[in-house]
Amino acid sequence: MKKICFITLLMCFNLAATAQEFDAVCSTGQTLHYRVTSTTQHNVSVSCPATGSAQMIGALEIPSSVTFEGNTYTVTALRTFAFNGCNRLTQIIFPNTIDSINDHAFYECTGLTSLSLPPYVSYIGDYAFAKCNGLTDSLVIPDNVTFIGSSAFYKCSRITALRLSNSISSIEDFTFSGCTSLTEPVIIPNNVKIIGTESFFECNNLSGVTLPQSLTRIKTGAFEGCVSLSGTLIIPDSVSNIGEMAFYNCHRLSGIHFGRSLSTIDYCAFGGCRSIVRLEIPNTVSNIGPLAFIDCSNLTRLTLPRTLTHVGQSAFCGCPHLSRITCYSNTPPTLDDVVFDTFSANIIVYVPCGSIEDYTSDNGWNIFSNYAETYNITVVVQSIDENMGSVDITEYPTCESLFVSFNATPKRGYYFTHWNDGDTNAVRTEAVTEDIIYTAYFERDSTIPVDPIGINDIRPSEPLITAQQGAIVIQNDRPFHAEVYDVMGRNIFRASQTNHAIVRVPTTGIYIVRTDNKYSRKIWVQK
Repeated sequence: MKKICFITLLMCFNLAATAQEFDAVCSTGQTLHYRVTSTTQHNVSVSCPATGSAQMIGALEIPSSVTFEGNTYTVTALRTFAFNGCNRLTQIIFPNTIDSINDHAFYECTGLTSLSLPPYVSYIGDYAFAKCNGLTDSLVIPDNVTFIGSSAFYKCSRITALRLSNSISSIEDFTFSGCTSLTEPVIIPNNVKIIGTESFFECNNLSGVTLPQSLTRIKTGAFEGCVSLSGTLIIPDSVSNIGEMAFYNCHRLSGIHFGRSLSTIDYCAFGGCRSIVRLEIPNTVSNIGPLAFIDCSNLTRLTLPRTLTHVGQSAFCGCPHLSRITCYSNTPPTLDDVVFDTFSANIIVYVPCGSIEDYTSDNGWNIFSNYAETYNITVVVQSIDENMGSVDITEYPTCESLFVSFNATPKRGYYFTHWNDGDTNAVRTEAVTEDIIYTAYFERDSTIPVDPIGINDIRPSEPLITAQQGAIVIQNDRPFHAEVYDVMGRNIFRASQTNHAIVRVPTTGIYIVRTDNKYSRKIWVQK
């Protein structure tokens, strides 16, 4: 009797399990498979049917709800591998009810050409849209998203711009690795604490990145091979560690502002950053890893802090133009083998008062022959952006004098405005009695072109954007591409090669208008 009861119970369980899954045809004609995820809240997840993905062609509209056996269920999630490899899908229309897109949901859906994520989605899983290399233009991650998985947008090689959710706390490993068409500067949101391993690896057209004050760690290879990153990289004060090869081969970076919490610069972190001219390592760093700045071939000035105790092998090899080293440590930092290999014979090494003998008798530092003494006060003079203007110290503090002389020189198309202490004199001589940083600020001079303008430099003017009752008007004297998003990041309009567009808005509020993939404007519209 017990055996019969057990078999009967098992049959009932199997029937119940089967009843939890069903197929239904959606409005765009495809058959979708549903699994009940909550019987109390009547929620289901969605995926391809068991028969396969052959009918997944063209646009797919996922419904917000589906009815089965008299019950109506809300569609809240895309299952793991839901539409994996459906490479003939060209568009996904999500309902607002979706809150999670799970691992590999749209992996290798190479036919997708655009992506408008649902506004209330909070979770995007590992490899969710990896290798969707047909996606073009901007990718907007809605602000409700709290987690984006590893490799979620790996090798989405045609995305040109990225707006991240303000609710994420980390960028996982490989998330945007191989997004080779990403060109516009990326702003990392202010809640992010960690930028993961190779998260922007070989985004070789990425022109800039803004790092937030919340950031504490930049992991291995995070921006490796981002050869178009330019200007001065500002490392926030909260960052304690820069991982191995984090900015390796970022050829066009012209300067680095290190934060005040940094303790270690790891292996090859800035190797191959050949446009950097000056390096001011902050007074918190104790260790510089092997090859950390190898092949920074235009480096001329190097400042090492009093906190530094060790420099790894070949850290400054391949820096043939290095002409001045200032080391503020009374005790020579230990040098591994061949830290410096190619440098000018008359390079000057400044060391603290009374420590020349310690340096010249040290087995690592005795390769230098031209030493001078400086007062043991760290003076950092830096430019807010080396592309706008440069700075120079013409007289260092000495054991006899506490005066430092320095100046700021703007580049063509810019002018000097002030130093960080408010002084507006470009050339200064100051007495210093404690560690100090002078930062020069510059602004664009609109009356002078940055470079001589040739025919290839002429660009279309920015379209005129105005608000009318219930609509946004975009117009220009030549064709343009336009997109309009609401504040949740939902795309409500897209058009190409048009001279005039009227965009009807659904509600009163703020909208973001993006034209020609480079101009963005916020505009208030009254419905």
